[in-house]
Amino acid sequence: MAWDDWVDERTTNPATIDVRCGSGGSKRMFTATGQLPTLNPDPDKKLDTASTQIEARFEERGYLPDLTVPDQSDVIDSRTIGMVKKEPRLRFSVTMTLPSETRIAVEISGETECQ
Repeated sequence: MAWDDWVDERTTNPATIDVRCGSGGSKRMFTATGQLPTLNPDPDKKLDTASTQIEARFEERGYLPDLTVPDQSDVIDSRTIGMVKKEPRLRFSVTMTLPSETRIAVEISGETECQ
């Protein structure tokens, strides 16, 4: 799986607007979508490989796995991983599904801590 081969990648919310939260606080929210090509015939291995590689890219940038996200290593039709960064306080959720035998659909959402 080559990370330069994302297909139909789109930033659907670039986190440029403050969103109200809490009692008078605000946060920023980010969303993006894309697809990754895959030739692996095993659906479970497709999702395992994608989640492992996406998690590694986040870890290279200082993020840690969000341990509050339930383990989904045995879920076959989709996979969600969570990543957090302590400073600045950021949280990302990445959900992967299999829309076809040759594509992995990826939805990424992120948000800052309410301040």
